[in-house]
Parts: sequence; C-alpha cells; structure tokens
Amino acid sequence: MKTYFIFILSLSLFSNVFGASSATLSGRITDRNQALVAGAKIELINAATNARFTSVSNSEGFYILPELPPAVYRVEVSKQGFQTFARESLTLNVGSNTTLNFILSVGSVQETVTVEADSGELVERDSAAVGTLVTRQFIEACA
Repeated sequence: MKTYFIFILSLSLFSNVFGASSATLSGRITDRNQALVAGAKIELINAATNARFTSVSNSEGFYILPELPPAVYRVEVSKQGFQTFARESLTLNVGSNTTLNFILSVGSVQETVTVEADSGELVERDSAAVGTLVTRQFIEACA
C-alpha cells in the first residue's frame, strides 16, 4: 500500500512538473493618463524562428496570448494615434504566466519607442508557484 501511494505521488509530481509545455503572456494597455486603450494590437515575435503571435486588447484594455512556446520574444504594441511600443528580449519559460502592462504615448504609428529588456526577473503576481528553467548546461553540471 505504501509503495502504491509513493508511486501515485511521484506520478502526480511528474505530471505537474513536466505537464506544462507552454507559457502565457497577458496584461493591460493604457495611455499616459491611465485611460484604457481598446483595440491595440499586441504582436509577439519569436527571436529564433520569427514566428508571430497576435492578440488585440478588449474594451477594458486587457489582452492575453496563451499557449506560447517557451522562447525569447520581441513584443510590439500598436494602435492608430499612438507611438508603437517595442520591447526586446522578453524571455518566456515553460509554465510561466507572465503579466506585462504597457503604457502607450500619443503620436503617429511611424514613431516607435523601443525598450531593451534589463536583466531583472519578471514577477508572476498571480501565482505563488516557484519554477526554474532546466537547461542542458544545468543537467551537465549535475552529472
């Protein structure tokens, strides 16, 4: 009975750790006056493959991009009447539910504000889960 319980517990932990194979990006878009920006286009561009994922903000300024492959992305947010906002080097890891809010400035679409990602970690405010990215170097270092 004890062995059966340990097996079930191990199976449960394995599925929780290895079950998630995608990431989610969501957030809210406002202008400099904190007014909600509906109908803004959010485009995520995979830096390695150039694959594109898009979403549009709803009437409350919210957007969501679910089921994203873990990778490094460039994010572009655009809406007519506002400057295009771009952020480089956004890393999404397996199982991450990342919230990223944007503030757009009034201007023409031809103007682009580019933000280089810093080395700081993104904080997941909606979950108390702790995780890590297991890389080949990590596995080789453990061997």
